[in-house]
Order: sequence, then C-alpha cells, then structure tokens
Amino acid sequence: MNDRLLNYVDGAYLVKLILVFTSLYYFNIFYWGLTDPQNQYSYFLDHYLNYISWFQQSILYTAHLLSQLAGLSTFVDPPQLIRTVSGASVIISFDCLGLGVSSFWTAYVIANTGTWQNKAAWLLGGIALIWFVNCCRIAILLFALDKNWPESRYIDHHDLFNVAAYGIILTLMYFHSHQPSRNTSLDQP
Repeated sequence: MNDRLLNYVDGAYLVKLILVFTSLYYFNIFYWGLTDPQNQYSYFLDHYLNYISWFQQSILYTAHLLSQLAGLSTFVDPPQLIRTVSGASVIISFDCLGLGVSSFWTAYVIANTGTWQNKAAWLLGGIALIWFVNCCRIAILLFALDKNWPESRYIDHHDLFNVAAYGIILTLMYFHSHQPSRNTSLDQP
C-alpha cells in the first residue's frame, strides 16, 4: 500500500511546498509583529521596509479607485480605513491582506520545476490576480455597506474571498501544469 502511494506522491516536492509555505506564512506574521508598535517594534523596519503597510495601502487606494469608478463617493483614511461620504467604512487589517493565499501560491510556484523567468512570471501574475480580486472584494463590500445590502447569515466576505482566491489558484495551477514547455520536459526520461 505505501509503495503504491509513493508512486503517486513526490515526497521531495511536498516537503518543499510545505517548507516554503510555512516559512513565508510565519515570516509575514513575524514581520508584521516587528512593524506593529504594540508588539516587538522596530522603527527602522516600520518606516523604511514595511512591505505589509505598502501592500495594505495599495489595496486601500485601489479599492478607493474601483469604488469611485462604480459611482460611490469614498475616501481613504490612512493607515487602514476606507469610508464612504455617508459613513460606511471598511478596515483593512492584517488578516484582510490575503498574504496567506499569496504565500501558498508562491510556495506552489517555487516548488515546481521551471526556469526562474517562467517562475517569476507565474508568481507575479498569480499574486497580482489575487491582489486585484482582494481590491474588488473591498470595493464591493464598501458598496454593499453603503447601500445597506442584507448580510448573509451563512458566509462572510473573508470566506468568499478565500473561496474565490483558492479557485483562482486552482485555475492557475491547472494552466501552469498544462503549459507546453512543462509537458515536453515531463515526457523526457
């Protein structure tokens, strides 16, 4: 039974995937703690190398732009708030950034074979797509709050984002594994 299972599972790939994912996932949490004044704070990291804040601001301002394009009058109240003129608001906290989903996508791309150029293209494209879906989610949530749409008792916007993001990742994984350059290299002994 175990021998047959090993024929279908690439142990080295699985270990690499898990190690890269957990490293990235927990590094993001650790780094966030270093840039949060309520934790083990580092002024230098917070003011000069705070990629988490940059990511957060990019989501805020893009969601602001998307809601403006949809006809909703909004403004950004830094560091983590977007609100409408009528008072509806969304706070973009660390949990809302999608860094866990992006870490998984990054781990998948790194664990696979391919040239660094191919990996870079897939990595950046996937992260950009996940980021854009997250920006859309925030804009739609703000629009729903402003228009007083009823809230679902069964699922919240974090769950919907995770379903959408992992659906995107599964779709990207399918296309990544079926790209022509990968198929030819798999056929060779």
